[in-house]
Amino acid sequence: MKIEVNGPCPCGSGKKYKHCCMRKAKMTEYDRIKDIVQTSGYDEKVGQFLCSLYRNMRDRNWTGACHATCSILYVGLSEMGYAPTIYMGEAANIYRPRFDHSWIELDGKIIDLAIAIPLWGHEQFAGPVVFDIDLFTNAHHDLIYGVPNGKLDDVAQFTYDTPFSEYMSMYPEYKDGLWGILKDTYPGELDIESLKTKYADTKRKFIN
Repeated sequence: MKIEVNGPCPCGSGKKYKHCCMRKAKMTEYDRIKDIVQTSGYDEKVGQFLCSLYRNMRDRNWTGACHATCSILYVGLSEMGYAPTIYMGEAANIYRPRFDHSWIELDGKIIDLAIAIPLWGHEQFAGPVVFDIDLFTNAHHDLIYGVPNGKLDDVAQFTYDTPFSEYMSMYPEYKDGLWGILKDTYPGELDIESLKTKYADTKRKFIN
């Protein structure tokens, strides 16, 4: 069926096709992230931060980095004055019944960049999720976060048990650990040494 440029968008948004999915189809992933952040009502710095971190992940093909990237996101978003929650547990959808995962929730919506670069890279099944929107589909994600009765594997359990600031400091593949990635991707100045103390008692919320 031919979609009329001035007709209603088939996604059901109520907008004209040319102002909705047609426009989004021409955007880069980074432009779409910024667009979602803006339309969701958040400061443009949030979009800059998410794009910068996601570009860092893409450039290094940083697979299976959900625990690490969510730690970075948690501190960065908190420093912008927001109140994110960092969750751990199991997630699932029709393509992957159950897997250990970390994600960020802000104002009841999911932010999950790492889902687009899973450890099982050849089985990629979702785009980065930004405020509940899957960038691959431009629609609400189809993931279930917090599958009941989950049990963490050894890596996830280690992450959960390790004091937050210590975990942020120990990442061996980057200067200054995850703090260094935060500093390189955050749109502003940060005093890393003071942040190590400030976030020392941060707890991840485990859903089981």
